[in-house]
Amino acid sequence: MKISWVLNRINRLPAPEFIPTDPKRNCYSTYFHTWDKSADRCMFKSIAGENVSCLAWDGGRFSKETSVAVSDIDPDTIHIFHWYRRIDLRTFGTRSFIFNELTFRAFWRNLREIVLQNQYNRSFRLRQERQDVLRELLERSISFSKNANRIDPFTAKKSALEWFFDIHGERAAQHPEYNEHSLRFKALLQSLVASNDLKEEDHKISVAPLSFVSLANFELEERRHQDQLSTNRRIASLTAVLVLIAAAQAAIEFTSS
Repeated sequence: MKISWVLNRINRLPAPEFIPTDPKRNCYSTYFHTWDKSADRCMFKSIAGENVSCLAWDGGRFSKETSVAVSDIDPDTIHIFHWYRRIDLRTFGTRSFIFNELTFRAFWRNLREIVLQNQYNRSFRLRQERQDVLRELLERSISFSKNANRIDPFTAKKSALEWFFDIHGERAAQHPEYNEHSLRFKALLQSLVASNDLKEEDHKISVAPLSFVSLANFELEERRHQDQLSTNRRIASLTAVLVLIAAAQAAIEFTSS
């Protein structure tokens, strides 16, 4: 009874392709085994009465047309993808699927995803300062080498887009200005490659040893700038004090005369 209900519900909205890409998608992809495992894994196509039309695995893809009785399907092996808007809800077994359907789990998860994405979009800040991006890449490269038990701190090699998502998160792909942001970030990385702070090989970018020198020089310039600002503030304060003293002396002379 449960397996028939599940298959008939899925049959209303079968996925039009292996991974549907329509942003308004609401469909199902389903895979299963038979009780006796006489058939390889099958992909559901449709149900008519007590028979299920499906595509069996041929060792490379789902292409072998076959038919299986509903009673022969092992309900615990059913693997269902519910492609709903921004999310794909994966379910194993008929019980979990029925629970998800009756509680509208896909709807609530999609709503949560919309809220989180909107929060991300409002707080998003594209890294555009050369020194900030270089420092971030260097820290992530060292962390990668440490986790991989590598001695060389410059082993992390990724494409510009991979570095973009590594720093800004996967949600950046759903940002309304994603294309512009990714192009700006790629241009920034290319400028760092041109200055030999980064290396590029086979479209993979890694941090170069010269990055330490560049960051040290920037920090030195930053300290000099801060020292200059501090000196200017002290001079301004001293000038203000001298002006007040001169004004006070002038006032005293005026009143005494």
